[in-house]
Amino acid sequence: MRRHLTALAVAAAVLTTGMPSALAAEAPTRPFKGWSSPAPDSYGPPVGCPAGPNWTWRYSQNGTAWFSHLGRVTVEMTHCTAGQEGWFDHGTTTLTAADGDELWMTYSGTFQLDAEINPTRSDVVLSWTITGGTGRFAGATGGGTGTALGILSGWDSETSGTWSGTIRYGAT
Repeated sequence: MRRHLTALAVAAAVLTTGMPSALAAEAPTRPFKGWSSPAPDSYGPPVGCPAGPNWTWRYSQNGTAWFSHLGRVTVEMTHCTAGQEGWFDHGTTTLTAADGDELWMTYSGTFQLDAEINPTRSDVVLSWTITGGTGRFAGATGGGTGTALGILSGWDSETSGTWSGTIRYGAT
């Protein structure tokens, strides 16, 4: 009887001290970072962009990158750009690992072109949110910030970037 009371007292103490649940212990928030190799950018009409601002073009890029928790990946990104205003939104990114697992993100941000200082450079700042994925990334959440550098030559350009933030795996 005394053991049962001791076990009950310990259980009550654990429940009232705010210790994390077993589920939270299984899915801790972890650092998440990555970088992308320079890859050619594509620009086209703002097809698929929502009604609203004067979208100038639709940006897309397919390339390779390295991300913690995934290793070397292929990257597919696209967003709607308000070019004259220097910002973009409605961005989607799919990172595909070698085993086929995908991690999905949304993003938005700003870019700065300075024709007087360096007309061939675009500095980009963005924020991103993990929205899920497949395989080990099903139900994943997280987010963070990133920077990118675009090297421009007329409508030919290539961009590389870095991402830093957190990831929390979904419940299994």
